[in-house]
Formats: sequence, C-alpha cells, structure tokens
Amino acid sequence: MTLPTAEATLPGALAAAMQVAKPGENREQAGDRFIRDWRELQEGPFGQLWVSAAMDEMISALHERLVVGPRSAS
Repeated sequence: MTLPTAEATLPGALAAAMQVAKPGENREQAGDRFIRDWRELQEGPFGQLWVSAAMDEMISALHERLVVGPRSAS
C-alpha cells in the first residue's frame, strides 16, 4: 500500500499553500505567519470540525477492517 504524500492530502495541500511568501515577505516572515495562521485555523471552529472528521475516518476504517478484514497486499 502506498501512502499519499503530505501535499496530496488536504492538510498538506493547505499547509503548502499557506507557506507561500506574500509580496514583500521574506522566508522567515512567511514561516512566522504560517505558524500563526495554522494555529488560529486549528483553534477555531474549523479545527474542531477537522478533528471530528478525522476521528470519523479512523473509526470507519477500524470498523471496516473488523467486518471485512485487512486489505490484501497488492
């Protein structure tokens, strides 16, 4: 099974887009802004929705594994 790269996932793609320097920003300023914006995103209502959705996906995958069995290696 091949795992997706960070950029191929929604959080990875979002993080990559948020790290792009805006006009007039240097790399350090863009990094500082990214950390601040990422924290605000996670602490807001969207962050709770994101956590809830991630938990739902994990529980569904565990349930599927119990009911159907593990996926075969391909």
